[in-house]
Amino acid sequence: MISEDQLWQRASKHFDEEQSKGNFDPFETVEDAKVVRMIKDEKLGVIRYGALTYKESRECNAIVDKEERTVRTIFLMLKKAYPKLTQQDVEEMPVEKVARLGMLLGERIRSFLPKTTSP
Repeated sequence: MISEDQLWQRASKHFDEEQSKGNFDPFETVEDAKVVRMIKDEKLGVIRYGALTYKESRECNAIVDKEERTVRTIFLMLKKAYPKLTQQDVEEMPVEKVARLGMLLGERIRSFLPKTTSP
């Protein structure tokens, strides 16, 4: 589980990157969290998803079991593009597709996180 300090460090780095693009507007940032994004994967095709909010991220990080956390994260991100999707739908997907979605969507989350080095 990620510590509160690590979460704030990551958010701070993301904020710094946003600042370098221009002036920060918290209202635009909130609206940006509602935007449906798309990625194209050679195996799954076009995947539509939404960014996790801080609240959703904390919810996912509170789940101890890594697999349950992954399924919940996938569900929350896909639900923004597919409102009728349920967590049970994700749980009933073939495991190889859930694994691929976890990898692809996880990359989107980590893309704004600072790179850490092992001690």
